[in-house]
Amino acid sequence: MTPIKLSSDLQRQEVVKHLLSLDREDLRLRFGYTPTDSIIEQYVSESWSRVGDRWFGIYDSDHEGLVATLHIAKIDNESAEFGFTVSKDMRNQGVGNALFKRGAVWAKAQSVKKLFMHCLSENKAVQSIAKKNEMHVVTILGGEAEADLALPYDPSAIISDVLLDRVSVYDMLLVNQQKLMSTFFRKR
Repeated sequence: MTPIKLSSDLQRQEVVKHLLSLDREDLRLRFGYTPTDSIIEQYVSESWSRVGDRWFGIYDSDHEGLVATLHIAKIDNESAEFGFTVSKDMRNQGVGNALFKRGAVWAKAQSVKKLFMHCLSENKAVQSIAKKNEMHVVTILGGEAEADLALPYDPSAIISDVLLDRVSVYDMLLVNQQKLMSTFFRKR
């Protein structure tokens, strides 16, 4: 499972579908409240077209559509915030961590110097991803937690970002070919 940079209108619709497939508790943990379907659609649409924001996703050949997403919202020229969602049946398999690592490479290529994550203090999954990636996690008043990480300068980040994009496209081609072949052989 390779994270892929999402950019097409079809992929935007798949992000909405993925978010809408999450249960109310998962949405509350992700957003800090339980948004309506229309709020989710508006959030994805606005962030999709916002300059500096980026979406990544993970597809799994056993599932239809996305099983995990990462939204990177640029705060300013030097900082960005990460927001994750992972389908229940894909948790504890390193999916969120893979998205974090891919997002960090993209952020470095964009000259981002500081990453942030914000979540409810009960969202142990996001805090676990933060800690695995050496983020400084602080619980603040009101039942929330924040994490931050200073990104080191990496002159090779732009090349790494491009190479990872190529790998993800190749991975998606293989997944699609497997689906096509299994459909073809099932019909015989």
